[in-house]
Parts: sequence; structure tokens; C-alpha cells
Amino acid sequence: AIKQLGEHFEPRILRNEQQAAKAAVSSIIAGEQEGQPRVQIGESGAGAVAAIPAAQRWRHGVFPNLFLPFRHEVGVIAVGDAHGDHAVSKMTVSRWVGEFQAGRTDASNMPRSGRPAIRDSSSLTDRILDLIDEDCHQSIREMADRLDCPKSTVHECLPKMNHVKLSACWVPRLLTEVMKLDCKQKCVNNLELVNQHGGWEAFRELIVTGNETWVQESMVRANNLQDLVYKSGQAGVTKATVSIVFDNTDKNQKPLGYEDYEEITITRQIVIGGRNKYLINGNCAPNNRVHDLFHSVQLNINNPHFLIMQGRITKVLNMKPPEILSLLEEAAGTKLYETKKEQAQKTIEKKDFKLREIESLLASEILPTLTKLRKERHVYQEYQQVCREVEFLQHFTVAYRYYCYEQTKEKADIEVVEAREKTALLQEEQQQAQKQLSALSEEADRLCRERDEQSGRGLEEREELHKAALQEEALAQSALVAAADAVKAEEKRMRELDKALLARQKALAGKEKDFERVRDSFQELEQRMAAAEAEMAAAEKHLQAVSSGLAANEEGGEAASLEMQLCTTRNEISEAESRIKRSELKSRHLQSEIKEKRSQLGRMQSSASTEQKQLDNYKRSVAHLEIFDRRVTVRQAASRHRGDSPSPPPQKQLAETGFDEAAEQRLLERQSALQRELHETGRHLEEFQSANPRLGFDYTDPEPRFDRRRVLGPVCQLLEAVDEKFAVALEVTAGAKLFNVVVDTEATAKLLLQRGQLRQKTTFIPLNKISARCLPKHQADLAVQVAGQGRAYPALDLVRRDKSVEAAAQFVFGASFVVQDDEAGRKVAFHRDIRRRAVTLEGEVYSPEGTLSGGFRGSREPTLLKAAKLRQLRERAEATRRQLAEVAESVRQAEASAGRYQQLRQDLDQKRHELALLEQRIGNTDHQQLAKHLEELQAELDSEQTAAAEANAALKRLREREASLAEQVKDAAAVQEREMKAAQARIAKAQHEREARRADVENWQPQHDTLQLEIEELRKEAASLEEQIAAAKESVEARSGEVQEKRAEAEALKQALDEAKRQLEEKRAEIKARNQAIRDLEEQAKALQSEVSQRELRLANLQHQLADQAKEAADAQHKVNELLASHPWIESEKRHFNQPGGHFDFQRARLTKLEERKERLGKSVNMRAMNMLTTAEQQYADLVGKRDIVLTDKAKIQGIIDELDKKKNEALMTAYKK
Repeated sequence: AIKQLGEHFEPRILRNEQQAAKAAVSSIIAGEQEGQPRVQIGESGAGAVAAIPAAQRWRHGVFPNLFLPFRHEVGVIAVGDAHGDHAVSKMTVSRWVGEFQAGRTDASNMPRSGRPAIRDSSSLTDRILDLIDEDCHQSIREMADRLDCPKSTVHECLPKMNHVKLSACWVPRLLTEVMKLDCKQKCVNNLELVNQHGGWEAFRELIVTGNETWVQESMVRANNLQDLVYKSGQAGVTKATVSIVFDNTDKNQKPLGYEDYEEITITRQIVIGGRNKYLINGNCAPNNRVHDLFHSVQLNINNPHFLIMQGRITKVLNMKPPEILSLLEEAAGTKLYETKKEQAQKTIEKKDFKLREIESLLASEILPTLTKLRKERHVYQEYQQVCREVEFLQHFTVAYRYYCYEQTKEKADIEVVEAREKTALLQEEQQQAQKQLSALSEEADRLCRERDEQSGRGLEEREELHKAALQEEALAQSALVAAADAVKAEEKRMRELDKALLARQKALAGKEKDFERVRDSFQELEQRMAAAEAEMAAAEKHLQAVSSGLAANEEGGEAASLEMQLCTTRNEISEAESRIKRSELKSRHLQSEIKEKRSQLGRMQSSASTEQKQLDNYKRSVAHLEIFDRRVTVRQAASRHRGDSPSPPPQKQLAETGFDEAAEQRLLERQSALQRELHETGRHLEEFQSANPRLGFDYTDPEPRFDRRRVLGPVCQLLEAVDEKFAVALEVTAGAKLFNVVVDTEATAKLLLQRGQLRQKTTFIPLNKISARCLPKHQADLAVQVAGQGRAYPALDLVRRDKSVEAAAQFVFGASFVVQDDEAGRKVAFHRDIRRRAVTLEGEVYSPEGTLSGGFRGSREPTLLKAAKLRQLRERAEATRRQLAEVAESVRQAEASAGRYQQLRQDLDQKRHELALLEQRIGNTDHQQLAKHLEELQAELDSEQTAAAEANAALKRLREREASLAEQVKDAAAVQEREMKAAQARIAKAQHEREARRADVENWQPQHDTLQLEIEELRKEAASLEEQIAAAKESVEARSGEVQEKRAEAEALKQALDEAKRQLEEKRAEIKARNQAIRDLEEQAKALQSEVSQRELRLANLQHQLADQAKEAADAQHKVNELLASHPWIESEKRHFNQPGGHFDFQRARLTKLEERKERLGKSVNMRAMNMLTTAEQQYADLVGKRDIVLTDKAKIQGIIDELDKKKNEALMTAYKK
């Protein structure tokens, strides 16, 4: 294509045509061709064809030869190679093609974005990420505008950064059936219009029915699955369900296993706090089953091209052949079989690996061990044969039967004599016991008759009386409790009303204070406004007077001529002088009278001093108590306002009481909340313990004052995994030892086993006797080196424990390793220098003896994690219990403080009353009346002196004014002009002041009216609360009397009940005493009867023993006689019988040889060979069985692979036919 483009140019001579074509393209686009002006395309500044004359463009083939002979992508590549990042974009080139085909020959007026394409977008990655972090809801256009680059560049960068731009979509609203039918009819009509007129624009304008909502996809996304539930489960709805229904009526396309269903419904359910689940036709199914169902009908949701989104079709078409083949396999339905086949092949590989492992284990471990153990079994069997022969010969080493018979005969004779003596003694004791037994039986019969005669009707009558008294007393108590509860409820209501009244009164006082402040300000503003109005009127009057030729009066009087004002001023001076003289005369008279009254008061002072001191003392006491009460009230209000505990005031009484009603109420609420929390925690703890009984250890104290600290508890409660991932491995490592109980000594364990009343079989670990087992350090380091860093750990290092149980932890976990996986387990367990038990994180055990154990463990929670939860519940309950005790102590102190505070309030009321009475009594005495009269005279004297001072000041001003008026009369014209200007300025100032005062009054008027209305409402509420308090007091008084009556009635009934109970108990005690005497006699008789039976048994045994011994002596004598008769030499040789080394020790040599051989074999024989051989043979049989199972599974899997290939071919043929 570049060569074809270059044929239409006359470039400079270059070495090859391709370079020549590139240079020509570069020259044309940049406007550098010889004879052409340098031009630029559009507004972007990037080089392009723009202002070249049309004839020259046709001659140089810019349009026809750039686009017609080859695809526009090739043109873009050529332009890009020529100009790099400044080349025009593919979209621009495509638009040029369209313009050329439409007949346009000039590119100068074509619209352009002003942004050149950027081929290397790596420089924009960081800037795009910053924009996304700033606002992830920006559109592509907004991001392109801010980056000053084309939208296509942003489109290309986002997928490379694993970002997807979500678009807006139409979301249907919730419609009724009628609305759905209406929407359906609209859509049908719209489609008909589209078919008639055509065009997407018509379809887009008509397809919207008006019942949709335009939303962003980000608005309908949930952060997690729990957000899909309505209000996240807070509104009572705890689960969300979504279902999709598939039509399954086509018999040819029904999935395997679902041929009998007409529809297939797949449901997913999300449960708050529970397990999410899938359902197929209402039945629970695992997610892999749902996945396989979709996959079987060519719907693989894990396929990245499961849905081809808008704008991705070109990308799919340009995929590589393997990717397109993958899409075709998905569509044809063969991908499922390929996937299953790969899984089966992987399973076969695992089976082959397992098979090779078993074969290796058989060849290297099991078979050599079997051969060795079989040889050892042969040696062991020979050893056993020798032992049996020795034992057999030992039975015949007793060569002196005669000696034995003699010994037997002598012994039997002695025992016969002893048995006869014992028999006579026992018979005598038996007779005495029979007599005692008869006497006890007669006494017991007599006591039973007396008991039956005295009991009966009397006991029943007293029981009936006690029952009736109990019922009456219970009814009286319930009535008393009900009355007391009613009184408490009324008192509580009265206290609440008092609190409400106090709050209203406080609010009213605050409002009244605010109203007084506002009213004073408002009145002051009104006064200022009135003054401003008066000033305005005076200024206007003054201006009018000045305009008329009159002079203004400085004292605010009417305007007059200067001569008239001078005359008036002189008259006022005369009046002021006379007023001063009258005031001086009256003041002298008042001073003489005050002097006389003071002398009289001094004579009466001694009689009134005692009463005045008493009055002052009462005032100080009342003031002190009022300060205390006011500060307590202020502190309570501040506490309620802040919501925290009040700080104690400095006064002594306040420090003693520390009373705060709001704090007391909060303490009671806190106590109730802690009680509920403790009850809830206890319930959870009991449920958890009942669900996991093995985690605890229950026992009864084996002895009084037993120290329970001697029992530390089960191992699982004393240890904790450092990480939850090790819990399974540690549980398998410990095994049943997790539930062993750790105690301090073996004596404690023995005591618990004997008298602890244990409910289940328990194994104890005494810390003073247990032998700790620890891995040597070199083995631990070697295991880490062999398995790899972080892949093998000593089990003891993975548990947290207290130092006091270190020995128990070493005993349980000290000799094992925890490894990461199977490979590490084999390396550690079978290493020749380690050979220790290894447990993987999944719980599989590798033993150095060659045994492997483990497998599926289910979904149960590990025991160590359960124990950790149990510890947390116990710690939470203990912490709540401690807090509850602290709060209860605080409540007790608060109640005591409340009592002291109420006492102080009563003292304050009493002091106020006494002070009022004392003031009233003192106020009626002559001394007090004379003191009041003296105060009135002194006030009158002060008033006259003040009036005289004011008159002197006024006289001084009048004389100054007289002098001023006299001067003004001399210069009347100048004075009138000045007065005219001053009057005009005064009017302007007064008018401004009046407007300002009027605005202030209008601003304060709403606040004044609002406060006045609020005060009236608060007064009404306070009056209503006072009425309710009075009614509550009356109710409390009435109910208190009723409570007293009920209490007296209950006390009387309780006394009657106590009397009936006492009589009943006396009767029962009497009968019980007789029964106890009868039981004692029966016990004695039973003991005697037991002794009689024992003696009878002993007599029978003695008689039997006597007969046997007599018979044995006779038999021995008979055999001795036979031996003497048959062997006469016995009489002369019997002294050598049973002598070692003699002639009659004829079996000793054989026995000695066998014993020597037995000792020699015992040094080399393996005593455990039989047991080890049995174990090895069992292991061999197990491995052979596993090998057979693996071979069988492999054959079955191969059959499945063949079946999958067959089904794949069938699916492929079906797809091919379609």
C-alpha cells in the first residue's frame, strides 16, 4: 500500500522504495512537499492535509490513493510510522474515507476534536488512575476533556488497567398487571411504527413507555451480598431470594438428569447471619452442581466471553484462532466434556502418584520389615518352646511325694483340733444372739402399736389447719404486696411529677428572666423612640419659632423673644433661691429630730441585742442551707445537661451527701442494663456448654473447704493456638489429651477420683509427676532446614500457655511437628535423623513407623477455637459481674446520700419557718418600730439634702443662662442666623434618630410577644402539675392507710400460720422420734440377724473344713501305708528326701541345661516381634488394599474418560448438523 501511495509522488531519490513512500507521506501530511506551503490540520496542530489546493491534492493522490487502494487501518499504520504520536487517529482516517466517498475533496472545513491520537498511552495511565480515584463516576468524555486526549485513547487505557466503565441503563419500575398489559400494547404499537417508518431513532423515541427509570449501573450495585436484603435485615426481613426459570419442554435439549421436568427453576438465597444456598427446583444444591448444569447446556459462566458486551464484538472477531476455537467449543457444548476429561486426567495423575508412593513404601519399608520380623518370630517361638519345657519339668521336680504326704497328715490333724474348738465357741455365741434378736423384735412391735394409736386423726387435723392458715396468709400477703406496689407506683408518679414541676418552674424562671431582660430592653427602646418623637416635635417647633423671629428656649419651653426669656430666667432664679432656703430650714428640723430618736434608740438597744443576735443566727443558718440546696440543684441540672456524673461540691454537707438524683437514675438504669447483659451472657454460656460438654470439667468438692485452684482444668482450656490456621493440626496432634484435666499433684487426682462424683471417665495430668517431652533443638532446626523455612514448626511453639502449665504443654505437644503440607510431612517424618510424628494443617498424620492417617474432617469447628470462645464468654460474664457489683455499691451509696439530702431539705424548711416566726415577733416590738421611724426620717433628710443640692445646681445654670441671654440681646441678628442653621441640623438628626429607634422597636417586638406567650403556657403547665401532685399525695395517703391495714391483717394471719405450723411440727417431731426409735431397733435387729447369718455360715464352713481335713489326713495316711508296703527301702532312705544334689534329684541336670539355654536366648530375642509382625502385616495388607482401590478407581476414571470422549463426539456431531 505504501508503494502504491508513493507512485503518485516525485520524491527525492532514496535507497529503497519503502523509505521513499514513507518520506512522501510525511512530506504531504506535514506540508513540506516541494512547492507546497507548510500547513496543519484543523485546530490541533498535528500534521495533516488541510490547505493544499484541490488540483494538487488530486494530482498527488492524497485522497484517492491514500484510501481507495487499501483499508484505512493500513493508512493509519503508514501515517503513524511517518509521524509517530502526532499521527491522526484511526477514527479520523475512517471519517476521511467517508467524506471522500461522499464527494468531499477539501479537508480544511471538516470538524475535528482538536486532540491528536496517542499511540503510546502508557504516560496517561497514572493520570487516568488519579482521575478515577478522584471521582469514579466520570464519563469518558469528561476524562478525555481533562486529559486533553481523544476518547478512544481513554477507551483503550481502561481495559489495560482492569477497569470497566459502567454505562447508564433503563430499569423498569414495579408495575401492576394492568400496567404491564398497557406497556405490552405500547411496545406492540411502537414496533409497528418502526416497521412502517424504519430507523433506530424512531424506535428509540417510541420504545420508552414512560414507566422506566434512568439510573446508573453503579447505583444498583451492592457492596456485599448482605446489602441485597431489605434494609440489611434491620426491618425483620432476614433473607433475599432470586430465581430464574428455564423452559425445558424441548425434549431434544433437556439436560441430563432433568428429563422429567417441564421447567427448571434455579434459585439463590442469601440469609443474614446464615449460610447462602442454591436451589434447583426447590431442592438445595451445591454451587458446583449449578455450574455443571449451566455448563451442560453450553452456558459456562466462568468464560470471559460468556456475554459479549457492546463495543466488544470487534475484539472478539480479531481474537486468535485458539481463542475462537475455545468459543466454538463452548457454543458446541464440547468444552464441558473437555473440562471433565482434564479433571479426570488430573485425578488419574494423582492416583498414579499415590500408587507409586504405595509401591515405594512397600518396597523400601514394609517388605524388609516383614522379612526381619519373620526371622525374629522364629527365634521367639524357639524361646517359647524352651520355656514351656522348663515349666513342664518343674512340675516334676517334686520327687518326694512321701514327704509331702507326711506334712499334709500332720497339718490336717492340727487343723481338725482347732476347727472343733472354734465350732463350740460359735455355737454358744449363736444362742445368745438368738435371744437378743427375739427381745428386739418384741420391743419394736410395742413401739409400732403405740405410734399407730397416737398418730392418725390428730396429725390429719393439724395438717388441714396448717393448710388453711397457709392459704389465708398467702392471700393476705398478695393483697399487701399489691397495695404496697400501688403506693410505690403513686409515689414514683408523684416524684416524676415533682421533677416535671421543678423543670417547669426552672424553665419558667429562665423565661421570666429572659422576658424581664427583653421587656426592659423593649421599654428602653420605646422610651428612646418616644424621646426621638419628642425631639422631632421640639425641633420642628424650634424651627418654626426661629423662622418667626423668636428665640428657642434652652430649657425646652416655648419659643419667645430674647427679652421675654431673660425676664423669665430672672423670675426662675428668684424661685430657686426661695426653694433652697426652705430645704435648709427643713433639713435642720429633721436633723434635730433624728438626734433625739437616736438617743431613745440607744437607751432601748440593750434589751433588743439578744433578739437581734438570735435573728442573725437564724438568717446565717438559712442562708447556708439555701446555698447548699441551690448548688445541689445547679449540679443536678448541669449533670442532666452534660449527661455525665456530677462532681462533688466543696461544702461539707454537700460532700457528706453527694446526692444527685439524675446520677442515681442513671445508676439504676445502668444496673438494670448490666443485669440483662449478665443474664444474656449466662444464657449463651449455658447453651455453649450444653452443646460442647467435653470442654468443661464438673466435679463436687471431695472434702470441706477444698481449694479449687488445685484443679487447673482441661488442657483445651489452658492452651490457645497462636493462629487459627494451626487449630486443626494442634487438635490432631493432641488427640484425646486435649480433654485431660491438669491438677497440681497426684493426691488431688486421687481425691477427685474417689470422692469427686465425676460424671464421665476422666484422665488427670498431675504437674508434679508428669514427665515432659521436648524435641531436641538440633532436630527442630534440622526439620526446618529439611522442610523449608516456614513449612515446619514444633507443635509446642504454636500454643500460648501460662508458665504454670508448661509441663502439661510439653507432655501433650512436645514430641510432634506441625507442617505445611504432605510433602513437608513426609520429609520430616521419614528423615533418618528426625523420625518424628508430623501433622499437616489439614490434619493428616505422618508417623515415622510408616503409617498415614487423616482424610475428610467435615465442617465442624476445631476444639481449640471452641475453647477460646468458651473462655471469651466466661471472661465477658465475669467482667459484667464485676461491673454489676461496682454499680450496686454505687447505688447503695446513692440511696444513703439521698436520705441525707432529704433530711437536710427538711432542716432547711424548718429553719425558714422558725425565721419567719422570729421576724414577725421582733417586728412588733417598740425598738423595731423606733428603728423603722428613724430610717424613714433619715431617708427624708437625705431627700431634702439632695433636693437642696439639685436646686443649687439649677440656680447656677440659671445665672449662667441669664448672662448668656443678656449677651444675645446685644447681637440679635447673628444669633438668629445661627439658630436657624442649628434648628435645621437638629431636625435632620432627630428624624434619623426616630427612624432608627422605630426599626429597633419593630425588631424586638416578636421576641417580646413570643416570650410572653411561652411564660403563660409554662404557668398553666405548672399549675396543672401542682394539681396532679396534690391529687397524688391524697392517693398516697389513702393507699398508705390501706397498706397499714393489710399489713396488720397479714401479721395476724402469719402468727396464726406460725402457731399451726408449730403444732404440726411438734406432732411430726413426736411421730418422727417414735419412727426413729423403731428404725434404731430394726437396725439393731438387722445387725444381729446379719451376725447370726455370718455365724451360721462360719459354722457350716468349719464343719465342711473339718470333714475335708479329716478326709485329707486319712488319704495321706493311706498313701503313706501304700508307699511303705510297696517300697520297703523308703524307711531307711527317707531322711535323704528333698535334699538337693542327692540321688532323688534326678531331673535337676535337664532343668539346669534348659534354664541356661533360656537365659542365652532371652538376651537376643525380640520380645515384641509377634506384636510388631502383626502390625507390619496389617500395614502391608492395608497398603495392598489401598493399591487395589487406586487401581480400581483408575480403571473407573479411564472408563469415564472414554464415555466423555463419546459424549463429546456426539455433541460435536449435533453442533455440526445444526
